[in-house]
Amino acid sequence: MSNRLRLRTNTNRKARPGAPIPPTSRLPVQVLAGLMAMDQAGEHQKALPKAEALLVQWPDWVPLLELLGSLYLKAGDAQAAARMFSCASQQEPDKAEHFSNLGVCYRRMGQMQNAANALLQAMELAPQIADIPYNLGNLLRDMGQNDMALQQFARAIELCPTHANAMLSLGVTLVDLGHAAEAQQVLRMVLNLAPDNVQAMVNLSVICDFEAYHAFTRLPADWAPHSVDLPGLFLHFEDNAAKQLQRSRRWALARFLQPTSALQPPLPEARIRVGFLSADYHEHATMRLFSGVLREYDRSRFAFHAFSYDREKPDEWRQFAIDHHDGFHDITAMSDAEAVDYIRAQSLDVLIDLKGFTKDSRSHLLGARLAPVQVAWLGFPGSMGHFAVDYAIVDQRVVPPALKSTFDEKLVWMPHSYQPNDNQRAIHPDKASRADHGLPDVGFVFCTFNHTYKISPVEFDIWMRLLAQVEGSVLWLLKSNAVVQSNLCQEAAARGIDPARLIFAEPRQHNDHLGRIAHADLFLDSFAVNAHTTTSDALWAGLPVLTMAGEQFAARVGASLLTAAGLPELVTQTHEEYEALALELARNPTLLGDLRARLAQQRLTCALFDTAVFTRHFEQALGLMHQRRLDGLTPVDFNVG
Repeated sequence: MSNRLRLRTNTNRKARPGAPIPPTSRLPVQVLAGLMAMDQAGEHQKALPKAEALLVQWPDWVPLLELLGSLYLKAGDAQAAARMFSCASQQEPDKAEHFSNLGVCYRRMGQMQNAANALLQAMELAPQIADIPYNLGNLLRDMGQNDMALQQFARAIELCPTHANAMLSLGVTLVDLGHAAEAQQVLRMVLNLAPDNVQAMVNLSVICDFEAYHAFTRLPADWAPHSVDLPGLFLHFEDNAAKQLQRSRRWALARFLQPTSALQPPLPEARIRVGFLSADYHEHATMRLFSGVLREYDRSRFAFHAFSYDREKPDEWRQFAIDHHDGFHDITAMSDAEAVDYIRAQSLDVLIDLKGFTKDSRSHLLGARLAPVQVAWLGFPGSMGHFAVDYAIVDQRVVPPALKSTFDEKLVWMPHSYQPNDNQRAIHPDKASRADHGLPDVGFVFCTFNHTYKISPVEFDIWMRLLAQVEGSVLWLLKSNAVVQSNLCQEAAARGIDPARLIFAEPRQHNDHLGRIAHADLFLDSFAVNAHTTTSDALWAGLPVLTMAGEQFAARVGASLLTAAGLPELVTQTHEEYEALALELARNPTLLGDLRARLAQQRLTCALFDTAVFTRHFEQALGLMHQRRLDGLTPVDFNVG
């Protein structure tokens, strides 16, 4: 079956008059205005039941139908939103906006052909409205028809030259097509139009355009976004745990579902039934970390169930997950309401969300209360900011007791690190020489294999000063695209460093990448968002990592992992300490050699890579959370081990 959309218009559209609209004097206009103000303030979930109650009395009032459609969309219920916009279109069959909104709903529901038909009908009614080709472009982009999407975004911008969202989508699509240079120009135009557009900043940071960071620092101290943006977008711009909590609360308030009925107690069973909600049951960092726990957990005591909404093609990692859960449930095609009913029917004792506020997340389902105990773990380095999440699994390095107030969940402190690891991961030895990788045969090799968006001007300044002070040294990074490489080389040159001293590693299969890491001398961590799985990769491959402990969870992961690996001396507290220790290690081969030898000696016995012991502690945490619920006790903070 082809994914190509058949773009056709409906030439047989007929008006379907609804019930007579009452006189304006009888309509609760002031009540509606209050609900709209509530919506604009981000209190979508609070406004929704009030608007639903109003609909009982005024079922054909178009402004109310429009508001309810918007509220349902924000609550993640595209089906209910579609009913509202469909009713509105029957009342006003010549109003294009109703069909455009219907197209958005169908897109959310995965009904791509219906979405296209609705949007083309809207375009026929009002070809001058820029939002319609903008919505159609987003639909085409979802379907992988990026070239056609570009045409629609360009059309929207032609109709409205200041349409920042259309420019943003155009820029992101250009990135996807590999036209990063053009994307950079477009995204900068977005920032010129909307200096606080976080989405533009994020996409610029991905291509290492440091203007993204400069734009964020220019925002007023009391700035708050106009839209409700995914909390994770802000992590690498600002190391501020309290603000991250506020952003999580705002997102959760707007997006989390609400229970429609009381949760029935789980059916009695000998084993504790634990569910895991994730979109990452494929080759992904989460699976590389979690695979060891899946292999080691006690099946006589626990029954693990995966609830997958993974849109990636099935691979060996997905098959591993299927083989190592007691039940594997694909909820990808289910609506939110269907998924809630289905997961509730599995009679879970504990549900663990492995995604948090990351890409493609359906964490909002937890708001409907899917299990008596709900837990956040591994996917998102921060609080979920919602009362429906009872616990967060952490450790005392990533969230020390002094920062407990930056989490709304009760904290489960693991004894070593919150992060699991699989001590059976294979490393393919690299038979190539340094020169084969473009590295100097003699000379110190600093490396950072973090994602590009984590590289800010702050750490890059330090890295360039290190290159200036260590003769013959180079910085080894992962190769992304030509624009990233060009931007970083320009930044290096601006700091007086020959761009040739930045070496970009070609993409490799993961086990091969682990093997080539041995050619580096020292891994340099990023700050606001540390390397997470990437730090464990480096340590597993025997490479020392230098980090700086910040404030928020994301900025303290390196400290957690290095402490669990038995190398706490590589955790610094300030930029100055970080730079000084990096310089000392580069100039003192004996000191660095001792660290490397110690890592090699204890790699298989340290807490970080003791998969069986971690799993026993994880099971203990599950058991304690479950037992408190059985005893009728409310969640509390507790230490494991």
